[in-house]
Amino acid sequence: MQNNSLQNNLNGFSSWAKFLAIMHFIFGGFSMFGIITIPIGIFYILSGIKLWEGAKSANDIMEKTEDTLVDENTLNLINSYKNYNKNLAIASIISIVLTVLLVIFYIFIFLAFFGFAMNSDMMNYGNDPIDSVEEIPSSFFEENQNENELDTLETQN
Repeated sequence: MQNNSLQNNLNGFSSWAKFLAIMHFIFGGFSMFGIITIPIGIFYILSGIKLWEGAKSANDIMEKTEDTLVDENTLNLINSYKNYNKNLAIASIISIVLTVLLVIFYIFIFLAFFGFAMNSDMMNYGNDPIDSVEEIPSSFFEENQNENELDTLETQN
């Protein structure tokens, strides 16, 4: 009974530790793209290596402890650490999902602002202002020409 419980706890610990190790490798790799975040990336990669080694050790213990009795404190320790890894993995998944949603939101906001800017006069700063003035009707010039002729006739008289 106790060995079966140990096997279950070690198996759970091993799988969650491997999952978290992979998450640490991925996050550490992405962190290496920024100059400021390189130390954080190194830390996550090293932590991932240690988690992977711990998962391998748990697998080795499962293979060797078929006949060995383990006390209750060791079972509680392994179970607690397994639950910790599971909770941390769930928090990592939630963090990734929220990050993806936030990136999509920022892209939407950027496109909305860019679309607004393209449709406003804000983007017309390089156009010639004369091109934007409506054409003056020719009747305007005819009226002014007639008035000018009358003025010249009156001044001559």
